[in-house]
Amino acid sequence: MYGQTIPVTGDVHYDSGFPSVNFGNSSYLSVSGNSKAYIQFDLSSLPPGTNAAGITKVNLVLWVGRISSAGNLQISEAGAAWNESALTFGNTPATGALVGLVATPLVPDFITIDVTGSIVKWLGNPALNFGFVIEGSPGSTTVYLDSK
Repeated sequence: MYGQTIPVTGDVHYDSGFPSVNFGNSSYLSVSGNSKAYIQFDLSSLPPGTNAAGITKVNLVLWVGRISSAGNLQISEAGAAWNESALTFGNTPATGALVGLVATPLVPDFITIDVTGSIVKWLGNPALNFGFVIEGSPGSTTVYLDSK
């Protein structure tokens, strides 16, 4: 048993106040009542032969670098394909299955959430890997996550 870091292939957020602006090159991911973040991972970087049966636990680890209003982060699967350099408020994909909820820290810190079910599903059917959507719950939650 061992751990491995899976590379991020895309991360972006949108801001409804700027509906046609793409924030794919931003150094942070904004999550607030006006914004959601999207993140996707390249599962092909796992060792050859890795399959769903060999996965016991996968955590999504995020750095919450700034907290304007604490609350929870809701992690869901993205329901359709998106592109880091093209996503805007005006073309966001639907939100898919809920993965879970995690409390934001009160000071900058790491948070983790178990995403094993999603990764196992995506290993079984890679075409379903559209990544994750991160949103605040309640909507007044406002945090800034580090971007790749």
